[in-house]
Amino acid sequence: MKEITFASHVFVLDPSGLMIWPDQRTAIVADLHLEKGSYFAHGGQMLPQQESVETLEKLHKALEMSGCEKLILLGDSFHDEQGFQRLSDEARSLFDLMKERYKVIWVTGNHDGSFVPDDMQAYDELQIENITFRHEAVHGATYEISGHYHPKATLKLRGTRVSRPCFVANQNRIILPAFGALTGGLDVTSEEISTLFEASFDAFLLGQRKIYNVTSDRL
Repeated sequence: MKEITFASHVFVLDPSGLMIWPDQRTAIVADLHLEKGSYFAHGGQMLPQQESVETLEKLHKALEMSGCEKLILLGDSFHDEQGFQRLSDEARSLFDLMKERYKVIWVTGNHDGSFVPDDMQAYDELQIENITFRHEAVHGATYEISGHYHPKATLKLRGTRVSRPCFVANQNRIILPAFGALTGGLDVTSEEISTLFEASFDAFLLGQRKIYNVTSDRL
């Protein structure tokens, strides 16, 4: 785990892709993209069909370790608006258990669109303390936490290029990595991401057991 200070608050970055706000006993996660496999299967492209169970089991394990009581889902929790209806019995049980164990705050993404779980209020953006939570970063925003871009960073180590999902942060914003099992990634040096961070940023790469901090001038 890696502790950082953002907007005068302490956050903990977990190698799973979960971000923890200890003072609020709140966990934040982005881009689960549940039922992406079944979505593509309808179009004839076969992807692993158990990715929702894998993603939700991983999320439960990370949440249990975090000690948090609340969970902010930063959008694209499902890959499409009908994804919830396609959940297997096992995946739906895990999803329902998440709602039972934690106070879940649902932020709307571009993929899950109009779908909102029963008995849950949805937000396009959410303000807590001095921080704005939304799915997609907005140019010029200050103290913003978002997802959407599935950031990854690529390093050259001993002649081999290594690419890993990562958190991206500077003094104004944090973008979380995608948490889902079937999510690709956009490199942090891409124009879409780098222009949001202006001059410089830190990438926090997800390792098996730890977070690796790399400054943007090394990427």
